[in-house]
Amino acid sequence: MVYDVIVAGLGPGGAIAAYELAKSGMKVLALEKAKLPRYKACGGCVATKVDQVLDFSLEPVTERKVYGAVFTYRGKSAVEIVSDRPLGYMTMRDRLDNLLTEKAKEAGTAIRDGEAVDRIITDGRGVEVFTERGKFQGRVLIGADGVNSVAARALGVDGEMKKAVALEVEAKVPAEKADAIGRVARIDFGVVPGGYGWVFPKADTLSFGIGGLRSNGGNFRHYLDDYIKKDRSLAGVEIDRVYGHQIPAFEGGLSRLSGDSVLLVGDAGGLVDPFLGEGIYYAVRSGQIAAETVKAHLNNGEALSSYDEKIRGEIYPELEAALKVSRFAYAHPWLWHQIMRANKGLLQSFFDVIRGEDRYDNFVNRMRDKVALLPRKIGF
Repeated sequence: MVYDVIVAGLGPGGAIAAYELAKSGMKVLALEKAKLPRYKACGGCVATKVDQVLDFSLEPVTERKVYGAVFTYRGKSAVEIVSDRPLGYMTMRDRLDNLLTEKAKEAGTAIRDGEAVDRIITDGRGVEVFTERGKFQGRVLIGADGVNSVAARALGVDGEMKKAVALEVEAKVPAEKADAIGRVARIDFGVVPGGYGWVFPKADTLSFGIGGLRSNGGNFRHYLDDYIKKDRSLAGVEIDRVYGHQIPAFEGGLSRLSGDSVLLVGDAGGLVDPFLGEGIYYAVRSGQIAAETVKAHLNNGEALSSYDEKIRGEIYPELEAALKVSRFAYAHPWLWHQIMRANKGLLQSFFDVIRGEDRYDNFVNRMRDKVALLPRKIGF
């Protein structure tokens, strides 16, 4: 059988792309290297702006809604900023990804889990996808196979992606301990160079960890241990295992996200907020844009390269603005923290960005006004 579309990877980007394509009547095969449902190292906080693009609710897998954040600097000088509406849905990635995969399956996607993509060959007319179990043919492939993407390798852009490092712990706790943190995320700037530490409360679990650029050096496990000692909400929490994973570090984007019969979405295309490290929304949205492009390509002959134009028009401007915030905040974490303490209204406007009610570049302009009087060497 020749499939209309083969999707490599069933994270949010791949599952949503498969869902949208199968819903339109196309023959879709989705390949996932792990057996589902599977654990995925990830904070699991989904920005509520996802509600603007999904036609179904994430309520069934939402363990807690967060309305704000407590910001600290190296465990001290706490600043709590809370909004009257949710900013994020706290989920466990095995449950979230399983929900999205079930939606794709219900729409008609053929699912093959426990089957990793080893090699991809394109010939201008379609793709051949090889796994350890066999070969599959498709007219188009959507690469949603993560930061170490085989599809990106097939496009020849895998070497362009800079990567950040994250260490994460998922710890079961009494529900009242998660309740004590309440409806806020805990964020610490300064605990790790070029990044931050976080505590995300779930139903009876705390997801916590650190993320930052490897190029800043240092022993990441030392940074994590230091963070655990400094954050009071983690006192007494038992740690069974620490998970390490990589995150794309956006620095302007890959040279291309499409090629002969291949498109890249989500982490595979480096589409992650370089300030927050949030990639679920951008995976979902890029998966939808990829599906729209593939349908137009197969039905009307639209060039797959139009996918790059759409991503550069909608998603890249947000990531580029986030990069400006990232460079300032991580170069001057104490100053960034002091600005937050003195300008809670500014952070409320950032919450509007997370909800999709405002744009990152508008926040950048407000932020620039606040630092206009600072010395040029630490300007924004």
